Amino acid sequence: MKIRSFFLANSLILCSICHCVNALEPAKYQDIPKLRSDVKQFVKQHYLELDNDLKEDVDIFIEVGNLDSRLKLQTCDDFLALTLNTPPHRSGRVTVKAVCTDKKRWTIYIPVNIEIYREALVATRDLTRGSVISKQDLRPMHLNTSKFGIGLVLADQDKSIIGLVLKRPLRAGSPVNTKHLEKPDIIAKGDPVTMQAGSNAFKVAVGGVALDSGHIGERIRVRNKQSKRVVSALVVAPGKVIASY
Repeated sequence: MKIRSFFLANSLILCSICHCVNALEPAKYQDIPKLRSDVKQFVKQHYLELDNDLKEDVDIFIEVGNLDSRLKLQTCDDFLALTLNTPPHRSGRVTVKAVCTDKKRWTIYIPVNIEIYREALVATRDLTRGSVISKQDLRPMHLNTSKFGIGLVLADQDKSIIGLVLKRPLRAGSPVNTKHLEKPDIIAKGDPVTMQAGSNAFKVAVGGVALDSGHIGERIRVRNKQSKRVVSALVVAPGKVIASY
């Protein structure tokens, strides 16, 4: 009885020692839930730093893709480098590259879905091509901006697009995008224009006829009334162009 008790006691002590040693040993494999958490925090910080305005009127939802539960990555004892493996301006579906920089060295690509909700401008009514944007045509709406890419007009940018012209029809409730807008023409095809030519030291002005419509900063074709020559000219004001010979 005493011998049995002796072996039982020693077995318990040995088990306790082994348990303590195992508890003190570093984890053999990378903590996947923690890795996903680190990736989520990294992505959020990236987009906050990318645009300071995001801190004010934005809701960011980040979903890190599930990793295979059977995945066995050696614990990274050194620095774990995270980089966004997608153009920095993009949101929606992106990929984060995680690299263990110590001697175990491994790399894994983690898919991440990002939704960034902001106040953006949408049309209050159906607008036809050629419509001139007015304040009454716009209203703010909380949108997932990651769906619409570059050019989406935010609510605080309304003044920058009032007076611009639509290049394509826009349905009521549809978001406004700068790629669908252009400056209004200030010279129409057939308009008489004054065409300026020459250098800063010597300039001449001649009459011409616009062969194209155009807005400020746009190049159009102009026929010189005297020589009948057609030249390319830059629209600088209503009825005024600068010729390039």
